[in-house]
Amino acid sequence: MKKELTFIYDGQCPFCNHFAELLELKSKIKNISVIDARKNYNLTKSLLKKGYDIDKGAILLKGNDIFHGSEAINTICNQINNPS
Repeated sequence: MKKELTFIYDGQCPFCNHFAELLELKSKIKNISVIDARKNYNLTKSLLKKGYDIDKGAILLKGNDIFHGSEAINTICNQINNPS
């Protein structure tokens, strides 16, 4: 069974918005939740307390693992089969 993925992005960032939209529409990743950090203050605040600043990059939660910035993007891209 694959781990549940949660992709948290900065809703005020044009690149992040586009990437999140593509994840939802075209990635075919079934076990993913895509969350706009700007609309989820409590989650954003708890991640910031752990040292993960959404202003410095997207965040990917995979089980107990946390990936930030380019590491989050690379990890999520590795989950996509047959990217177009």
